[in-house]
Order: sequence, then structure tokens, then C-alpha cells
Amino acid sequence: MTGKEEYILIQVLVNNLENNNCVIDPNIRCILGNVTFSSREAAHKPLYLELIEKLESIDNPSKEDFKLIVGLLKRFYSASSESKVVLKKAEYVPYSFHNFQQLQDINDLKTLATFLEKSPLVTNSYIFYDAVFCWLFYKSLFPTNNPFVTITNQFVTKFSDIMTSRGWDPLPREYIDTEYKNYPVYGGFTAKILKNVHMVTENKLSYNRIVSTSEYTPDALFSRDHDIKFKFKQDRLGRFDCQREGHCGFILHVTAASGEQDDSFNIQLVTDPDLYPDDLHFHEETSSGFGDFHLALDIKSSGNYHKDTPITWYGKPCKDATSTYWCWGANMLFAFSEGGRPPSDYVSYVRYRFLGFADKEMLPPSRHGVLTYNSNLRFGTPPEISIVVYFGSESSTLSE
Repeated sequence: MTGKEEYILIQVLVNNLENNNCVIDPNIRCILGNVTFSSREAAHKPLYLELIEKLESIDNPSKEDFKLIVGLLKRFYSASSESKVVLKKAEYVPYSFHNFQQLQDINDLKTLATFLEKSPLVTNSYIFYDAVFCWLFYKSLFPTNNPFVTITNQFVTKFSDIMTSRGWDPLPREYIDTEYKNYPVYGGFTAKILKNVHMVTENKLSYNRIVSTSEYTPDALFSRDHDIKFKFKQDRLGRFDCQREGHCGFILHVTAASGEQDDSFNIQLVTDPDLYPDDLHFHEETSSGFGDFHLALDIKSSGNYHKDTPITWYGKPCKDATSTYWCWGANMLFAFSEGGRPPSDYVSYVRYRFLGFADKEMLPPSRHGVLTYNSNLRFGTPPEISIVVYFGSESSTLSE
């Protein structure tokens, strides 16, 4: 029995126990005797726990049922222990979770250029671009939205020279040429890059952009351990000759954030093919090509679409001062509920990008990240978040 088949069977078991006051009949007894908890997907763990809770709630089980439950508990805790191997057979996703404090203390373009040129953290064109983008947002002159500085041709030439000397790939135009990345607050940075044609590519065969197969609310993304799946199209370079059913792809394993300003949150590339579900298979040779592996967020809220939102320089996600709303750096992710309070100030950042929704018109954010709001705001849906991965064309395949 595959992990997926067993998971479906356990769903039936849980429903049957629920409907029969946790009475173990001969059919349930037979099935329970063969359950191995073979699925390693983090999303299946809550159902496993629900089954265990129902069995532990049985009062005065028969001797036969007691032995059955004890054996099942042993298999469950053994499987839970083995699942921890996932973190030992995973690779750290490179170039993520940089500390914004390093940029926050810089006050002019020349110092910024020097820092980005010398920093060992800046290893590709995405990271350089994101650093400037986040710095400009933080330093912008609120509430006028005038830029803190206007990006000069000299600065962009410096960026171009660094890209050339280090052999960095050009930036995909779709990554930088979005509506919000052209706002005045960013000092014409994107527009000047677009004028340097060798710094940008529109050739989608030269890079890969892969979006997670699922979308997540902030709580679903940050507050639990889980797996994020990505699927490839058939490899255009003929690297794989895969005849297996399902899809080739990869998994990023998320370790939950505590909500505090700490290092609990993590994202790792799962590299052991045996830890993949039946419908998704990993080719070990793909991980060697993830040298320029770059993460961003696609965020949808109330018809708004924030494509490729930068997160590289924003450390790790945590909650705001009220422990109500998730933020990842300057990205405040929220949905109002009736009578609820708006996002509050957060000591690490003067300004937020408010990426959320309420069903009545909101007034603009006020100074220091505190939102001016209408007290009659009613329930709004949380933003929907997808994880986006960019990497070079030599790494693997196009996304589905």
C-alpha cells in the first residue's frame, strides 16, 4: 500500500470511528493491524494525530483491542521519529534570510554600492537588485512617497560592471518590470536597468520561474511544519528520461516560525528521493544546479497581485507587536475581522507594504507603519501566497 493510499484509508477510519463512538469492529480491527504510517508528507500528520487521539479516548478496551492500540502507537511513534530524518537529508536553500539591519544603517548610494560589491552575501543579480529595492522602500520619504535618492546612471553602471565581472546571469524582465517595482518611491531603479539591455533578459529559455503547486494563507505558510511542492514540465534539455508516473519536481520543507523574532523558521530543499510522495519524484542531479536558487512571494489580495515580492533581505517571518498579523520584513500580511485592530507598528521597520484585504475602503497607512482605518471594517479574506523559485536554465526544467 502506498503512502497516499494509506492516507485515504486512514481518513475513512477516522470518519468511521467518529460515527460509531470509537467502537472497533472487525473490519476496523483488520485495517488498523496493517496501518504503517508510511506517508512522510507533513500535511498528513494532523490526520494521523486525530486517529491516535480517537484510539486513546477509548474507555476500557478489550484485551485484543488494547494490544492492537499499543502496537499501532509503537508504529506511529517509530514513524514520527524516522520522519525527522527529512531535516538531515535536506539542503539549506542558499542566499535567503539576510539581515536587513546591514542595509538599514546605510544612508547614501556610494556606501550602498560599496557594501553590495564587497559583501559575501551578494552572490547573484537578484540579491543585488532586492537589496537596493528594499533599501529604497525603507528610506523613502513618507508620506509623500518621494524617493530617498534618485538612482544614478553611475550606480547602475556599477551594478552592470559587477554582473559582468562575476559572470552573473541577467535579471529576468518579468522579475523587475512589474507595476509596483516602477513606483516613484524606487527612484527610477528598474527603468534605468531596463535601458541596459545586457542586464535584462526576456528569453524564458535562459531561466526558470517555478511557482508552488499550492497557495497559502499566512498562518498556513508560517505557523506549521509542511512541504511545499513544485512540478517541472518535461525537461527540454533531455536531462531526464523519466518513465515514472506522476511528475518530476522538488519539495521545499518548511519548519514553522514561532511568531517571535528568532531563527525558528526555515526552508530546506528535500534531496532524498525516498522522502517524496508517490506522485512527485526528485532527481538528485537537479540539486547541483540550484546555485542561483532565488525565492520570492506571489501575493494575491482583493484582486491585487504583488508578483515576485522580495524577501531575501528581510530575515525570517514573525508576528507584529500585537502577535496578530504575520510580517516578513516590510511585507505585512493581514485580513481584518469585524471589530479587529489594524496592523500595529513593529519596532524593526518604519514602514510596511500592507498586503491584505478588508471589504470596505481603507485609508492610507499613517506614519510609522500604523494603519489609519475605518472602525466599521468587516471580515476580509487573508492574502493568498505562493512561493516562487527562480534559477538558471542549466539547473533543470521549465515549470508547469
